[in-house]
Amino acid sequence: MYVAHIMLFLLFTAQISRTVRKFDNPMYADEFNIHNFLLHPDVLIGQALTLRYKPVNLDVLPLYISLIACVFLPWKIAVFGAGPLAYAIGAAAYVLKLAVAGFFLALFETATAKMRVFRVPQFLGAALMLGLLGTLLLFVSRSF
Repeated sequence: MYVAHIMLFLLFTAQISRTVRKFDNPMYADEFNIHNFLLHPDVLIGQALTLRYKPVNLDVLPLYISLIACVFLPWKIAVFGAGPLAYAIGAAAYVLKLAVAGFFLALFETATAKMRVFRVPQFLGAALMLGLLGTLLLFVSRSF
């Protein structure tokens, strides 16, 4: 989820900076709280990687809640007006799906808990490369 958040951050800032440059309206940068990012991208990429810099609409907790809700909510399990048996089967399928996902998540977490500590340099390297990609996209978007 952290990598998804960083990618979303980079795409968001690149799109807003492109819009600011294309329409020549600095109010967009102020409205979406990326004005400081456009002035000092080297400092704020580091703050974004540590989740201390947040543009508007990129708060971490609501973003994670919405991503988890999209994965686990039972959309279209039973059609409207199908009857109580269809709703019971849908609810049972939903609970079973959550139980299976929870089991595999616990299995994965216990298997990789110690490995995560050893992989921190790789994660930081990937985050640095994504930050550099965002800076490159910022400079490329200035040419349009």
